[in-house]
Amino acid sequence: VFLIFILISFLFWSITKFSKNYSALVFFDVKYVNTPDLIVIESSYKTIEGYINTSGFQLLLYRLIPKTIKVNISLANFKESKGIIDLTSQRRSLDDQITGSFLSFENDRLFFNYSKLKNKIIKVSVNTDFNYSLGYNNMNDARVEPDSVYVSGPESIINNLNFIRTILIKKENISNNIKTIVSLENKDSLVKIRPNKVLFQESIKRFTEKDFEIFINLINVPDSIEIKLFPEKVKLTASFPIDLIEKVKKENF
Repeated sequence: VFLIFILISFLFWSITKFSKNYSALVFFDVKYVNTPDLIVIESSYKTIEGYINTSGFQLLLYRLIPKTIKVNISLANFKESKGIIDLTSQRRSLDDQITGSFLSFENDRLFFNYSKLKNKIIKVSVNTDFNYSLGYNNMNDARVEPDSVYVSGPESIINNLNFIRTILIKKENISNNIKTIVSLENKDSLVKIRPNKVLFQESIKRFTEKDFEIFINLINVPDSIEIKLFPEKVKLTASFPIDLIEKVKKENF
């Protein structure tokens, strides 16, 4: 009974304490919104440190589950390739996003770099690791649709991009035609690719071998020289799709 009364007393004491308002430093994650067209923001500020006034319950919640607040970057001061965001000028909109109010900020100015957005059309390079079943091979007719994509991002990055690779397409024991949707590799979050997936296709046939005896023909022999070859013929072994092998004659070589 005594322990129950202690527990109830502690519960009421906690409710009373946490119901009161307190001022404390809280860390908030940042999400930049309303970015002007044709520029890319490169900011090292991922959090905002602000002193807020709110209830003890809310402070505890913010400490346990960090909250993300939106900062309007269109209100920043842009100059050359540098930008400054004044948080005090956005205090009202920041207050609306939390339970409580901001009293002050550890850093009331956020500095960031920005660069002009550049657009470019570049080729798609297919990254494959194929192993074919015994007796099967490709027809060397691989194709990608679309074979070029539209990329946009900071000029410093886009200028160095000459092609976009697909993620690795790995297949084993292939015996049928390949037709697959594959994503494009993007290692930079500042670069946007449209579309970000392409269609890869390649024909696969069953191959067989056929032997031919082929005469060796000499070319560009001077008139003053007579040449006789030993042997005059060579044995040639060629590999072809089964459905084409009968159409191939030794005269084709």
